[in-house]
Amino acid sequence: MEDMFRTETRMSAVSLVIRSALFVLAGAVLVLFGQVLWEVFAVEKTFGVFEIFTDSAEVVWKHLGDILGVVAAETPKEILAVIFGAGLISGVLLLTFILHFGKIRNKTMSLARYWKRKLKG
Repeated sequence: MEDMFRTETRMSAVSLVIRSALFVLAGAVLVLFGQVLWEVFAVEKTFGVFEIFTDSAEVVWKHLGDILGVVAAETPKEILAVIFGAGLISGVLLLTFILHFGKIRNKTMSLARYWKRKLKG
């Protein structure tokens, strides 16, 4: 019985460490490449196209396609793909954690109770 709890504890800890590391890594990649994209927009003065939003709503809707076209043309597609991929990985990991939080909590509490009793004697 003790071997089963030891194995389950090891598997749970490894799974938690790997998923946490993946989440942090994907988040870091998301922030890093987001900053790079921001710098590219600043260098190419893409933010100037957003000055149209200070005009009336009618003018904005009339030129919305042009604005989106300019932003899409000046956006590096590779950086955008990396940002999308990292965001997708982070989102899936976070959603999985949220959906399985009850199971994770129950498993962790059961293992903690077992090891607490085991260590007391």
